[in-house]
Formats: sequence, structure tokens, C-alpha cells
Amino acid sequence: MPVVFWIVANIEGAIVHKFVPQLTEHKFLAVESFSRFVDKEKPGFWGIFGIIQSILFVFIAAFAGASHFSKSPLIKTLFTFSIIVAGFFMFSLLLYKGLNMKEYESTANVTISKEKILMLLALAGSIINLTLLAFAWFRLKEKEA
Repeated sequence: MPVVFWIVANIEGAIVHKFVPQLTEHKFLAVESFSRFVDKEKPGFWGIFGIIQSILFVFIAAFAGASHFSKSPLIKTLFTFSIIVAGFFMFSLLLYKGLNMKEYESTANVTISKEKILMLLALAGSIINLTLLAFAWFRLKEKEA
């Protein structure tokens, strides 16, 4: 709930400062950074595609959780996703430490464009969404039989 409150407060603060700029003493801590992030530039194709995939993920994840769990599906779905994400990060950390990847880091400056990062995230989101849809469909077919 504190994260949701922080997001709503920053959105509200950005809207109020947009229409009533003389209210300068009523600021939240991250209003300026949040409004800079929103007003910076218009997202391209991959940015819009990533936003759509993120919104779809919420609905598809809820659908997949409801098709898999019969009692209290929301709590079990959130718990399952948190375990999966924590497991992924722990596995990545163990591989990084276990294989001593710090020794193999390159000293060359490698820059990746923002467009490529957005493309990667949008494609990863679409793959995750398709996987969750397939999971839900197979689970519903299994219950049907």
C-alpha cells in the first residue's frame, strides 16, 4: 500500500502542479522526477507496445491464476509470481558469483540504445503474456476433460 500511495500522490501532485503552478510549497519528494519522466518525450513504437504488454500482463496473470488456483487465486498468484521473480534473481546472483563473472567484465564502453532496451522488454513481455495464456488455456482444457 505505501507504494500505491506514493504513485497516486505523485500523479496527483504532477496534475495539480500542471494546472496550478503557484502551489509550490505543496510538493511531494519525487514530483519533479516523476513529471520529468512523464513529460520527457513521446514513446516510440516499442515503448507503446511495452506499455500495452504491461497492462495486458496484469489481466492475463489474473486470468492464469484464476484458471489454476481454485481457492483464493489472487493471493496464490501474487505469491507464486513473487517466488518466481525472487528465484530468478537468486539464480542469476548465484551464477554471477559462482562463475566469477566480475573477472570477465569488459573495460570497453558498450552502450546500448534506449530503443533496443525497450524492444527487448516489449518482446519479453509479449513472450511472458503468450506463455501465461497457453498455461491458462491448457489448465482450463485439463479441468474440462
